[in-house]
Amino acid sequence: MRLQPFRPSGGAPKPHWRQFWVLLLLVPASFALLTMPTTVAVVAFSLTFGVPLAIWLALHVHHPCEFRAHAPAAIRNATGVSVTALGLVGLFAFSAALACAALAAYVVTVGLMARWGKTLSGPRPEAATAPTDETPSMTDDESETTSVVVTHDSVRQMSDAELCHAWRCSFVALQRARGLRVRALVVQTRQLLLDEVEARYPAGLQAWLVSGARAAGGPDRFIGPGSGHPEAA
Repeated sequence: MRLQPFRPSGGAPKPHWRQFWVLLLLVPASFALLTMPTTVAVVAFSLTFGVPLAIWLALHVHHPCEFRAHAPAAIRNATGVSVTALGLVGLFAFSAALACAALAAYVVTVGLMARWGKTLSGPRPEAATAPTDETPSMTDDESETTSVVVTHDSVRQMSDAELCHAWRCSFVALQRARGLRVRALVVQTRQLLLDEVEARYPAGLQAWLVSGARAAGGPDRFIGPGSGHPEAA
């Protein structure tokens, strides 16, 4: 079974407009925190920053090895939500009309940017990265991403749980990979892992794919003892 390289579609504009709004509302957000009682300020910050942070991580992190890859985006998202919410509170304290105007402008900006993103977004052509049997040598700056790279022999010696863990970690590595050479190494690793799962549990692999397998997920429920497939007995 050939594994297609996973790449997020691109073309949408970068969210510089969000940075603009965060900077614009930073002063009223600071004013709101400084004028609140300490207990209220702590609760407000916890709700506007901690809750969005926890929700983002819960939606995007499905395995511990994915945490480092998603943590920066989660912090950026939570910071934007916190500054926006507290900034609007600060504006309301100064002028309700000004706060309503700012909120309306923010909503219009979100709508325009969402429409612009849909207009510009489109699939990127996939680069041909055929797996090879030999793993090229790694340089120091690639060592972190390519730490998940495996060989035919090492894959055959893995337990079922190690296969699933390596599959999830390879997804994170693929997301963070820079350059065609590094991506080819990680794609090769994912192909080897998938081939090994298919060799051990062909019916389990097919059941996982039919169930709507996610690139970041794993076939844990469909392979090994307790999966219900005859080959796992």
